[in-house]
Amino acid sequence: LYTALWGNDIVMFLIIAGAAAVGIGMVTGFLTRVSAFVGTVMMFSFYTADMPPTNGWFEVQLIQMFAFFLVASLGAGHIWGIDALLRKREKSRWWYWMLG
Repeated sequence: LYTALWGNDIVMFLIIAGAAAVGIGMVTGFLTRVSAFVGTVMMFSFYTADMPPTNGWFEVQLIQMFAFFLVASLGAGHIWGIDALLRKREKSRWWYWMLG
């Protein structure tokens, strides 16, 4: 599956756009949990693209998946970032799960 997708212009654009969106979301603190979840999915797909692993089973994608998981689960974005500003301003609580 991965070899069929690799080199496709649309897939390459989506990889670059996804990585840029995750990076911008994490740096600015906008939709932190969504950015961390998308980053985790991207790292998981990058990890599974090289099966069996050529450099051993412990690769950098596992560390990045763990880091994104920690960011999503520990509620990063509650103090600083755009999520914190939106949380203080907005009183509706139905979309708080998306904020950090």
